Amino acid sequence: MSEGTVTDGLRRVVAHRRLDDRHRLLVLAADAALAGFGPGQFAMLSCGPELVLRRPFSLQRAVRGGGGDAVEILYRVVGRGTGAMASLEPGDRIPVLGPLGRAFEPPPPGERAVLLGGGVGIPPMVALAEALLGGEGPPPVVVGGVSGARDRACLDGLRSLPLPVQIATLDGSEGTRGTVLDALAGVDLGDHRPRLYACGPIPMLAAVAARARALGVSCQVSVEALMGCGYGACVGCAVPRSEAARGSGAARWALACKDGPVFDAGELDLDGMEEPGG
Repeated sequence: MSEGTVTDGLRRVVAHRRLDDRHRLLVLAADAALAGFGPGQFAMLSCGPELVLRRPFSLQRAVRGGGGDAVEILYRVVGRGTGAMASLEPGDRIPVLGPLGRAFEPPPPGERAVLLGGGVGIPPMVALAEALLGGEGPPPVVVGGVSGARDRACLDGLRSLPLPVQIATLDGSEGTRGTVLDALAGVDLGDHRPRLYACGPIPMLAAVAARARALGVSCQVSVEALMGCGYGACVGCAVPRSEAARGSGAARWALACKDGPVFDAGELDLDGMEEPGG
């Protein structure tokens, strides 16, 4: 799915819901460019007047209605930036740059998309599922995983989709006890060749990529990285490329903001990556 126009401007907070102790759903007014984001793209938000650098956030859903277009952003309060964001109220305006980055590409005819989202990596899977439901191919298989009850709010976007969703929890509090791959093991994929899509913690992405290699199928992953600008100028979001990619002439490092955040899993050394800091 191709990337379009990037805009930078003040966006009004339409709604800001506290989902639980750690998670919030921020709804921002959007112009046509931002509301037309591709699944997997992100936006850079200014979290507060005392914070110089903006923070990257995945875009979960475009909301279109009589009051104008808007976009949803699910986030977890983990540090200074998201802590400042948590105080935003409807009517406030904040600088937003986006949509940015590469989006997921839909599967070719004859393949079935298998979407695997973990924790706050679930929002891009919501966006991708909605995009694929509007196409001509078979409905996607969707699996969402969280650590346990304290992170169930991350699943709300998936639960609103008009198709079955498989749930995995590491503590066994809901659905399959284990990982998204454990939940996927019990799903009938039908006669179509699967194509895997994943967004979540780095260990999860590495495991999904390994499963794709074992099955001999394609896999796209969306990676999270610390970013200062969102468009490649600061070079702060470098992620290591795989030996295979470097052997084909690619540079040792890729930029998650500009070259990604969506990559073919074979492009990256996922086993050599670390989780970004808070």
